[in-house]
Amino acid sequence: MPLPQEGTLTYGQLRSLTTSLLSLDRPSELDNTSVTTQLGSISREPYGLGFCDSRLFQLEKIHNLLQSTQTWLQKEKLRVQAMRKRAQNQSLPISRLPNELLSQIFLFSMNRDNLHVWQEPTLTTCSRWRECAIATPLFWSWIYVDENTEPSELALCLSRSLTTSLDVTIQYPLDKQDGQSSESIIDSFALLERLLMKPLKQIVSITLHNVPISGWVPAHILQTSSLQELYCDYIPPKESGGASPELLFSHTHLRDLRLLTTGCVPGRVSLHPTTFPSLSFLDVSSVVCIENVWGILAQCSALETFTWDANIHGELASNQFFPTTYGLEAPILPKLKTLELGHYACALFLPVAVIPNVETIVFRNPRRRKLTQAILDLDVQTKNRIRNLELWSVPKLSEEDLTMIFTLPTLERLWSDSWQLESLGVLKHLNKHEMDNGDQLYWKCPHLKELELGFDYTLRKKYALPDDLCAALLPTLEALVAKRAQGGENSLSIEVYDLKLELPPHEDSAHWAAVQVFAPEPVSTSNGE
Repeated sequence: MPLPQEGTLTYGQLRSLTTSLLSLDRPSELDNTSVTTQLGSISREPYGLGFCDSRLFQLEKIHNLLQSTQTWLQKEKLRVQAMRKRAQNQSLPISRLPNELLSQIFLFSMNRDNLHVWQEPTLTTCSRWRECAIATPLFWSWIYVDENTEPSELALCLSRSLTTSLDVTIQYPLDKQDGQSSESIIDSFALLERLLMKPLKQIVSITLHNVPISGWVPAHILQTSSLQELYCDYIPPKESGGASPELLFSHTHLRDLRLLTTGCVPGRVSLHPTTFPSLSFLDVSSVVCIENVWGILAQCSALETFTWDANIHGELASNQFFPTTYGLEAPILPKLKTLELGHYACALFLPVAVIPNVETIVFRNPRRRKLTQAILDLDVQTKNRIRNLELWSVPKLSEEDLTMIFTLPTLERLWSDSWQLESLGVLKHLNKHEMDNGDQLYWKCPHLKELELGFDYTLRKKYALPDDLCAALLPTLEALVAKRAQGGENSLSIEVYDLKLELPPHEDSAHWAAVQVFAPEPVSTSNGE
């Protein structure tokens, strides 16, 4: 029985097609029209089994070549798509920035702790960012050290930082049993010390996190003469006793000193400075001996910001903690602008310190000492310069407290995170008393412009916000921010009021009727939505 009539190539056509296919440099040069034409030139003649096998072999070869062409086309498509994406990225505003401005953006991001931006993500973004980062020595001046830091990483940062000043952050790990540092991080610190001993390497800032009270402290680093900022937070020991560590250093260029602790460890660290002529920011807690605090304040004539949270147990009726007990004079701080004090620190600092130019005072958690007494401890010159007052975790404010606050003549901003219902009622009562006695000015805050209040969650139920609250405000008030938060196991709702008041001249009490309030609707959010 003869074979069915199938399309076949003549010998000449098959040889020509094979030669053209084998001579191609790459699949993209394949002429599909030529292939179709030659395959279409078929003479229908019956052949035997041998010719069919030969023809199948040739067709399989052509099929494989076409498949490779399709694979190449797919890769070429992906390559062109990537080129298009790069071209599109180059049209973005950040891609049009010059390298100098891009470097400044890198430095700005690195200098913000809350962004958590380090060198590695920037290097892996794109080739341009990598080249720009490597060409910016200051970008490599932020050095982070923990127990997983490799020596090669430290050496690389130090080599790329060139001669720029260094900002070193050291993260201590904690052993769950004894709270001591592991040997690996101590070895890393020792390596860092050796690398920093090279010429032209200057440290301007050191940050130590989770430092055990009895743990290892890089003494050689603290002795660097170029140090300007030192931040150290300690972890209190689980058991009392043992020798108290000492920080021995003297820096003529130190401007920022912060020694904090996560717990109450009075008198655990002895700080023995000789001189701090340039210190402008001081933040100490119960981790530092009180005697050392008075000693530092006696030498800080240039201090501008002071924060002290002295958690001292026992009665403070005696004078055992005051400067005279240690043979020191009362601190005189003529340049101090911002003061932040905890409960016990108010009783220690305000009665003896001379702070004539302070403008911002922050009181934290004065539960056992009346706020009124703290303000009374200020001299007249200080009261006449206070512009900002912040109250953190303040209990119920009495009429005496509010009266004392609103008699500060230069007060411009008042902030509180826990105004209770009774406090607002007293505030309204005081205002009503003033309106009933128009000739007598009960409040003496002619410059108050901003009032920020944090209410408890039941405030909305008892007082209609913001109308009743606005009726209790001073005529000079320009802005009010009232926040109400209600917390639960599965929900958190927050209502924010941002009010801008347009007030007429306050000639008499009738101006309250003309107050115009422009406020957006309260915004509520919930974790469950």
